[in-house]
Amino acid sequence: MDFTHIREDESDEIVEKRPGGCLRGLLRLAVFLLVPLVLVAALLPTLLSSDPGRLWALKKVNAAIAPAELSFERWSLGWFSSPVLEKVAYRDAAHGADVRVEEVAFDRGLLRLLPLGTFNLGRVTLKRPAGSVSLVPPAALAKEPPKAAKGGGGVVLPVIDVAAELHVENGSVTVTGNAPEPFVAQQVSGAVTLESFRQPIAVQAQMQVGGGTLAVEGRVQSLQELFKGEAFEKPEKMTLKMAGVDLTAFGPLVQHASGEPWVRSGVAEGALTALVSGPEQVKLEGGLIVSGLSVASGP
Repeated sequence: MDFTHIREDESDEIVEKRPGGCLRGLLRLAVFLLVPLVLVAALLPTLLSSDPGRLWALKKVNAAIAPAELSFERWSLGWFSSPVLEKVAYRDAAHGADVRVEEVAFDRGLLRLLPLGTFNLGRVTLKRPAGSVSLVPPAALAKEPPKAAKGGGGVVLPVIDVAAELHVENGSVTVTGNAPEPFVAQQVSGAVTLESFRQPIAVQAQMQVGGGTLAVEGRVQSLQELFKGEAFEKPEKMTLKMAGVDLTAFGPLVQHASGEPWVRSGVAEGALTALVSGPEQVKLEGGLIVSGLSVASGP
């Protein structure tokens, strides 16, 4: 019997099938490796939104910002849904700062928050924030020498610019110092708009102080110019407006700075505009009308 012809047909068949089988094997390997990675990436926001994930993230953040401390009771993350943080608290005892926010809401999902090119946070809204600042440093911390900054270990992100819109809704600010009573501002609302670190920063804020309304509106120099610490290329304006503001509300701040509250009575109306050309170059325009002004006499 002659099996030569049969052997040649089998050999040709094996040669013809080999390339296709190799490609199928590589495809299966790629699927085997990629599917778990895709599943982990897709489930990452869900995993981080859980209590163990939240605690893990807080541990990493607090290790980086120590001795300051950040906490929040709950957060909701998603690649396409907007993140929301609830019951947020930030405390920095070294600088006497304590901030608590009922809710921090973003207007875009994590996918659009990835720091590629321009790190754009979009609109970030702080709902019912309460900030407390102490101008008197804690005695225990005042005696401690400053700690050297840790070097190395940084992460370089592919970011060439930054942008964000920070909005505040129904907030409050309390400032304590050497005076018996604190300075208090209520019903604080406003917005800070950063289009680029090369562009001026727009600021708009309004609050209730001393039974009246205090508003601030204008622009300050870009982050790029502020970090230079030199004369600015272009001056920017900031306007302060007062309507029915009892000046004795500023007594705690004045007393902390000078030792005396000075102003005993007086209600202010008007506007002042500051033209800022450099760190120490400020020109004031406008004026205030103060009715019923009474100041403390000198010693």
